[in-house]
Amino acid sequence: MINLDFIVSCVPKNKLLIKNNKIIKKKNILKIINYTGFDSVNRLPKNYSSKKFLFNAINKFISFSNTKINSIDAIIYSSHSRQNEMPIFSGEIQKKFNFSNDIFCYDLPNSCTGFTNGLIHSYSLIKSKIAKKVLLICADTHSKIVDNKNENLLPVIGDGCACILISENKKNFFKYDHGVDGSDALNISIEKNNKKLNMNGMKVFEFALKRVAQSIKKVEKKSKIKLNKIDYFSLHQPNKTIHNHLISSLKIKKNKVISSFKFGNTSSASIPISICSNFQNRKINKKVFLFSGFGSGFLWSSIIMKINKCFASKVFYL
Repeated sequence: MINLDFIVSCVPKNKLLIKNNKIIKKKNILKIINYTGFDSVNRLPKNYSSKKFLFNAINKFISFSNTKINSIDAIIYSSHSRQNEMPIFSGEIQKKFNFSNDIFCYDLPNSCTGFTNGLIHSYSLIKSKIAKKVLLICADTHSKIVDNKNENLLPVIGDGCACILISENKKNFFKYDHGVDGSDALNISIEKNNKKLNMNGMKVFEFALKRVAQSIKKVEKKSKIKLNKIDYFSLHQPNKTIHNHLISSLKIKKNKVISSFKFGNTSSASIPISICSNFQNRKINKKVFLFSGFGSGFLWSSIIMKINKCFASKVFYL
């Protein structure tokens, strides 16, 4: 099975208060904040490129974790904010940081399921002996493709990056569930011509309530671990209303929920950023977690796993 050894999370220094956003009508501000749970979002300034932010975050991970580059033999770059379709951006990461040429690396465009699907991919690579240590990089900078006149997405979308070092641990357990419903996939999309992010919020709400609770119940059954025996739950946080509906419908105790609404919807990085927000430079030892990611695709995946001797950084501002 696998273990998370280090989690290092980063967001931009640049914080935008929703109440100061001139695009949003004043009469809607309080309503939006109450519905989304976001009173501010952290976003890259216009002159700060996604690539520079990502490379700074990886540098922070390397220095904080003191990880030796040559010990990593797989990179998964999980993002819908990739620079190109071809060549793969994980190849540019390999070049920039001088990883081995023998490394197994690829891009995983999964966005809101990027962390959970990235863990499933990491588990597969380690179990199949393709890799011993995997660096999972969850990074999305969707603010770069949000229409400046979109009153629905401007108060929601934030930017973030999390680097997670994953290794084999035969004593840990790892159970997962996953799925896709492509019939409604266009309700979250990026337009090809002008590269603008579109989202039908009501359809996302309906999808989340229908699919995520089902997935969590399935992984509970697979793991044979009752939800009331799990130490911590961390779900993707598209907004507070969806998040709280799911927590309530599953009857999860609030003191077991790991979340953070300080930075906006950071997409693939939302779950690891939440972990770092709550543990902040502390070691996580012998705890059972349930993770659930859901969103664009429409994709979903849920995981129950044990985490042992994992060090979570504070959230760094870059």
